[in-house]
Amino acid sequence: MNGSDGDKGGSSMIDFSSPYYLHPSDSPKQPSVNEVLTDGNYNDWAQEMTNFLFAKNKIDFVDGTLKKPETSSSQYKSWMRCDAMIKGWLTTAMEKSIRDSVKYAVTSSEIWSDLKERFGKESAPRTYELKQKIAATRQDGSNVSTYYTRLRSLWDESHSIFPFPCCSCNKCTCELGKKIAEHLEKQQLYEFLMGLDNDFNVIRTQILATKPVPTLGTAYHMVAEDERQRAISNENRVAPESAAFKTFQKRHNNFKSPKEKYTTTQEKESKQNDQCTFCGRNSHKREGCFKLVGYPDWWPGKKDDKAKPKAACVDTGTSPIPGISEEQYQAFVKFFSGSGNNVETKSEANMAGNRDGKLVGLRTRSLIGSGKKSHDDYNGHMAKRLGHASRDKLSNVKMEEEHAVPHEEPEPRSKRVRSQPTHLNDYVVSLPPSVTNSQPGSSQANSTDEKWRNAMQQEIKALEKNGTWTLEELPEGKRPTDSKWVYKTKFKSDGEVERYKARLVAKGFTQMEGVDYHETFAPVAKLVTVRTLLAVATKKDWIIHQLDVNNAFLHGDLDEEVYMKIPKGFEKEGETRVCRLRKSLYGLKQASRNWYKRLTSFLLSLNFKQSKADYSLFTYQKAGIYVAILIYVDDVIIVGDNSKKIQQIKQQLDDEFSIKDLGPLKYFLGIEVAKTKDGLVLSQRKYILDILKDSGMLGCRPSAFPFEQGTKLDKGEKEARVDATQYRRLVGRLLYLQATRPDVTYAVNAANRVLRYLKGTPGQGILLPREGPPVLTGYCDSDWLGCPFTRRSRTGYLLLLGGSPISWKTKKQSVVSRSSAEAEYRAMASTVSEILWVRWLLKDMQVQITTPTSLFCDNQAARHIANNPVYHERTKHVEMDCFFVRERVETREIEPKPIESKLQLADLLTKGLGTQQLRSLLSKMGIRDLHAPS
Repeated sequence: MNGSDGDKGGSSMIDFSSPYYLHPSDSPKQPSVNEVLTDGNYNDWAQEMTNFLFAKNKIDFVDGTLKKPETSSSQYKSWMRCDAMIKGWLTTAMEKSIRDSVKYAVTSSEIWSDLKERFGKESAPRTYELKQKIAATRQDGSNVSTYYTRLRSLWDESHSIFPFPCCSCNKCTCELGKKIAEHLEKQQLYEFLMGLDNDFNVIRTQILATKPVPTLGTAYHMVAEDERQRAISNENRVAPESAAFKTFQKRHNNFKSPKEKYTTTQEKESKQNDQCTFCGRNSHKREGCFKLVGYPDWWPGKKDDKAKPKAACVDTGTSPIPGISEEQYQAFVKFFSGSGNNVETKSEANMAGNRDGKLVGLRTRSLIGSGKKSHDDYNGHMAKRLGHASRDKLSNVKMEEEHAVPHEEPEPRSKRVRSQPTHLNDYVVSLPPSVTNSQPGSSQANSTDEKWRNAMQQEIKALEKNGTWTLEELPEGKRPTDSKWVYKTKFKSDGEVERYKARLVAKGFTQMEGVDYHETFAPVAKLVTVRTLLAVATKKDWIIHQLDVNNAFLHGDLDEEVYMKIPKGFEKEGETRVCRLRKSLYGLKQASRNWYKRLTSFLLSLNFKQSKADYSLFTYQKAGIYVAILIYVDDVIIVGDNSKKIQQIKQQLDDEFSIKDLGPLKYFLGIEVAKTKDGLVLSQRKYILDILKDSGMLGCRPSAFPFEQGTKLDKGEKEARVDATQYRRLVGRLLYLQATRPDVTYAVNAANRVLRYLKGTPGQGILLPREGPPVLTGYCDSDWLGCPFTRRSRTGYLLLLGGSPISWKTKKQSVVSRSSAEAEYRAMASTVSEILWVRWLLKDMQVQITTPTSLFCDNQAARHIANNPVYHERTKHVEMDCFFVRERVETREIEPKPIESKLQLADLLTKGLGTQQLRSLLSKMGIRDLHAPS
């Protein structure tokens, strides 16, 4: 018995309506649905499975209606047997990956509930996919029934995910639900009509013009009837006459026709009296003219013709050729009927042609163009439609082959197997790794990339941990700022990928000054300060470490009321709240200032003092311990003479801001720092290789010097114009290269020549020597009337600290100098100003300078003006500079000294030099190349 036989004392009658009834053919592996359950077809699968369980009278087991009885109940075994059967049906209709996740479920109801929880909820991506498929669905030549079925399945699945909203109070009398259903049906009608082929344009227009618009079912019936009528019409239509261009197969024939060979004399005389009205020759009439009817195979001129079998341009129907006028048609017939070969196509490129091309009817074999004339037109109307098929036939014609002889051009390339020369067997090619890495684009393009997705998750976690925002409703009158994701690949100095970084950046350009922000300025470390601090630390053998603040801008407190939209990729369906920013975020106008303000207040609380010479420098001096911190946004250099104190400060910074300890300084702001036995070497090798790679100059021929000696830069109007944007970008990158390359400072505008020079010296940099006292020395020079356009002079100066170049500059003077002495003196004044600032900066680094700073100038007049206390006519144009320089000379801060021009280091910054002079000055300046062969 297959009923409720768990109750042995029950009746022996089988109750087929009982949910415990199992048919003898039922088995756990019985197929129940057409397709197994996958991640994307739950709705269809659940509908089929529900129908199957209803048919088996087992739906009560999965929906929880029929509860599991107690173990003491007489129906317990029957319930367990039926439930096990249902579990088999469910698991059989699943993918293995899904089956493995539910194989330990106790009851079928648990499996059903778990699947519904996992796959049955609203799925925005699946809904988007369905809407996209509906919009892209087209008939594409299929019948209307197939096309409608595809649309109907997409509509039903979309409706199962987002069903109609229904009234829950049952008190509505406006029939809103009915109106919503009618509105949805009308949308489906438009989607159905949009995807129909162009053959249904007429019936589509009729449906849209009907008032009121028919229902979807009525519209489908009208379109299907129109399709059926078209099919009947095509079956009963008789195929009309066809015409085509055709050339006949010719054969080699060196013998004349027997008819021509045995012609009688009487016949010859009769033919000679005939004259053709077409070609004007005797012995034949117009209807027998070979120029009209074609030459026979035995014609003498045909014996050397080659076979040329091909056909094209078949036409049927009675519609006229679109776009061809009567005059064009006549010219078309005249061209093909006249003498000469046909126009060659690719398939005819290497084939001989007929002496005369003809147009011939395929069925009648008659020549088109040889009929009687009527009103200067040919009677044969079929000829007017050559090359064009009727529209009612084109839709049913399937082209499966070409009506032409296929032909391919011979390929002038050998087919033999190639092998490399034997002398190259031992040749080794060095393939260095790429120096660049393309950065990704939008967040949509990287949302599926695991490494960038993880970087985005880390950024969001850091923001939430830091309390950057709170979710609040947007107040009335406020406008939220948008945001975007910025991706950056961080590299080490050797080009190896360090980490992938995703940064959430607010679109600060939408902020309004005075409303969303007020002050924005924040100081950063000058490169002169960086070089000076490293030079002093090297001289005194201090510890030099580097720190990186994680999410630096996020630590700044935000005083203004700023709202931002939820970041892209992390939105939630139905969420109306926005982010109220409590702390600064990258991209905000005031972010850098707020971060600097927060960091400054914290360092001051640790008894640090802020330098007056450079506000980004903080020093700690207490109990014989010296520690200096230099800040460039979120990159920090920390130097000092006490390792324990440095470690303590690192821990305090980490507790407050979460920092990353990068250890000894190796790579800072694109500058590579290498420690040698002689000191520190600062270079930008990777940066130079990136510039050469982006400019396409990696393979250029190197140059021995950056600028031709005695050359002046000109506009070059006679030369080819260059891309101004690309040139400005290149010059901007070369300007930053001056951080470690004073040798390209003057020639930076001659971009291509500089790139060739850099190709030969990519690893060249400045040496900060360990040995020697920290003595400050200055060099100044000028190039009088150096600019050929404005006639203004150029100033160049260089400062050395114990042989280490720490500051240099090349700049065009603001006014025109009337003499070389004026130009030199203005250069001297600029150098004195820089010397005074560096002396002030060195005091904060525990470097006491008690002696005057030597300033070397190769212009005697400028030195005399600096030492002469009397003002005269030569000094009236530089009177302010005279007061400034003389006052510093009198206070023994500056001491002008003479120097030979060939030893003037500042010459490198004001003019082009020869190779020998350039190398000599670079050596004296402390320029080294670690990568140069020894």
